[in-house]
Amino acid sequence: MTVVHSMTDPDKLEVVEINAWRAGLHYHVLFLYNPPNNRPNLDCLLDGWSRHSLLFGDFNAHSRRWGYDNIDAVGCIVENFIDSAPIEFIENRDGSPTFLSYKGATSHPDLLLAHPFVSNRIEHTLLPAPGGAGHKLLVAELNTGPGEYKEPRFPRWNLKKANWTRYRELTDYLMNDSFVSGNVDRAIGILLISLWLVR
Repeated sequence: MTVVHSMTDPDKLEVVEINAWRAGLHYHVLFLYNPPNNRPNLDCLLDGWSRHSLLFGDFNAHSRRWGYDNIDAVGCIVENFIDSAPIEFIENRDGSPTFLSYKGATSHPDLLLAHPFVSNRIEHTLLPAPGGAGHKLLVAELNTGPGEYKEPRFPRWNLKKANWTRYRELTDYLMNDSFVSGNVDRAIGILLISLWLVR
C-alpha cells in the first residue's frame, strides 16, 4: 500500500493505492477519503491511471448523478474530474444510498469510479453497515470475461479547461477573407486543426 496524498493545508484529501494482479493483469486500486466541505485537487489521482484502474471513495460530494437532490462545490469538482478523464461512475446494483445516519437519514457520499475499459465488467453491491448505521461497505467484483456490452460514452469536452485566449488568437488568424472565400473542405480542415490545438 502506498500513500498517494495525505492531509495537507488547505487540501485535506487522503488517498492510498494498492497494486493488485489478477489473471496476469495489473490493477491500480485507489481508496480516497475527502472530509466534508474540503475542495480537493483530484489531479493527483490521474498519475498511473490506466485501463485497469478503480477508485473507491468517500467523496462527501453532492450531485444529482449519484442520488442527491442538489449539487455542491465538491460535487462540481468531482463531476468535472469524471468528465475530464477516462473515468466512469459505477452505480451500485440497487441504486441504494451508501450511508445511513443514526437518525435515519440517507445519503450517497461513497462512490466507485473506474476506467471505461473495466467499467462494464464490475458488479457493484453494498453490504449493510456494521451496527446498522454509518457507511455501507462497497463491494466491487471484477469479472475477467468480456462483460456485458456497454454503449461507449459520448466524448466530453471540458470547456472549463480550454485555452480560450489561444483559441481566439488562432481563429482570428485563420478566419480571414481568404479562409471564408476559399475551398470549403480546406476551411473545415483548418478549423478542425485549430480546435485540436487548443484542447
